[in-house]
Amino acid sequence: MKDLKPRTEKEIELIKNQLRLVLASPYFKSAQQMQKFLNYNVHKTLANKEKQITQHKIAVEGLGLPVNFNSDDNPLIRIIAGRVRKRLDNYYAKEGLNDPLLISVNKGSYIPQFTKRELSPVSEIIERNEVSCGPKFALVCFSDKTQNKISNRLLFQITDTLAKECSLFLFSRLVVSIPHADKTKSNHVEQEMKDKHDADFTLALHMHQLLDEQYELLYRLFSTASEEVLCSESFMIDGKKPIKKQQKVLKRILSTITDLQHGTLHVNWARQLLKAPANIPKKYQVLAYYQHQSEHFTRDSFRKAVGVCDDALNLNTKDLIANVVFADYCRQEYIYGYGVIDSPLDKGLICAEKATILKPNSHEARYVLGQILFNMGEKQRAVMEFENARRISKYHPVITFGIGYHFCIMNQWDKGIPLIEEVINTDNIHPDWYFMLPFLNEYRQKKYNKALEYAKRIISPGIFWGSLARATCYAQLEETTKATKELNKLLKLFPSFATRGKPLLKRYLGYKALVDDIWEGLLKAGLTKKTLIIKNK
Repeated sequence: MKDLKPRTEKEIELIKNQLRLVLASPYFKSAQQMQKFLNYNVHKTLANKEKQITQHKIAVEGLGLPVNFNSDDNPLIRIIAGRVRKRLDNYYAKEGLNDPLLISVNKGSYIPQFTKRELSPVSEIIERNEVSCGPKFALVCFSDKTQNKISNRLLFQITDTLAKECSLFLFSRLVVSIPHADKTKSNHVEQEMKDKHDADFTLALHMHQLLDEQYELLYRLFSTASEEVLCSESFMIDGKKPIKKQQKVLKRILSTITDLQHGTLHVNWARQLLKAPANIPKKYQVLAYYQHQSEHFTRDSFRKAVGVCDDALNLNTKDLIANVVFADYCRQEYIYGYGVIDSPLDKGLICAEKATILKPNSHEARYVLGQILFNMGEKQRAVMEFENARRISKYHPVITFGIGYHFCIMNQWDKGIPLIEEVINTDNIHPDWYFMLPFLNEYRQKKYNKALEYAKRIISPGIFWGSLARATCYAQLEETTKATKELNKLLKLFPSFATRGKPLLKRYLGYKALVDDIWEGLLKAGLTKKTLIIKNK
């Protein structure tokens, strides 16, 4: 170990980042006085103002106590210092075992010490191997010598933009980007993706010149191992427009390929792994079961997925992906009440904040933190985190949809619906329950026929939202038989909806007026606490 006397900006930032990790840990998270004590003393030290670290200054400036605080009569600061030392010891003995920097407060002093730790190669290997990760893919654009310079330039610009955006995605790994590969040697390049770069998938781009500065962009995603083409699509590109005007095409490619919940890459990757679940490497389990849970909203699949994620965090509390995923499970627990996670919002906040510390420029981490804050009622902070997520990446459809959803349930439909429509119009493989928000927008305005059109598009098996939307629409339109039929489908999927449904709607839909409108329709459809499920012929 080596004592660190911070002089450079890099060293100061290293200490601040370590402080954030310590304060976000369970040892300090709910201990406000100890948080303030350590935060005050560390920042005074970094500002070379150690002389101000006295009991009185700590009490008044650090903890916000009255200026007449008398340390001779009140041992509070000494008591807090002792507790801080003990919790720092506990943190570094467990969660911070492999942290590169140690913060300590020696007995008899309040000035913190900073020590660089020399970690053994073995501990570094263990730490690295215990980090969850997702599928690896390569991005290759094949240039054609027969094409003009504009065609190849556009192709390179699109490839570079995709590579930049893909590098921001947390749940998949771009292992190599080749912005210029000879089309005539495509077989050799594809073999290299498999052998040299160990890519699970390859995303190949081609550009064909048409007439009058019009071009066709073609992409193919294929499995590197089997060479099976998983998806392919072409787009018309106007060569007169700059690359920043091609955002719709870029969004379409990214959402189709890399989106975790329904992107071709993740869906195929997870399904292949789950065919033989006993053989899934530990580093892949968190995302494989997370993707599975996004398709199967059952309590059993949720319990299994949470258990896998919990195991990953027990192995490594700084597993970035596991922290983001567990925070999202906490959000789902709060909304749907699976009864699997206790105190979900408190636990979710710890994991989400830790994720943003581990990777501040992760739009997925920022987004899940915003969701947790929103459910905790901290809407202003939540909106700030949503804006952070959108600023980092505007090419993630799930995040765009989620931000639109939160605007809607804050009754800001004019901000939310355009974002929802942007995703639906751009992303051709979005889940059908995305139509729930356009349905609600029409329903709240009592446009029941238009609302019903959206409700009829929510048809995924196992999802009760479609039956709920159709039941309340039919009831409002006085189509009693159809309303009863849809209500029975709803109750088969969610038998306790009559008693548990309204609290769920309050958590999911936000404000009371909208919940009351939906509930009124369900009551018209025949929902009561004594409702029996009638077997449909």
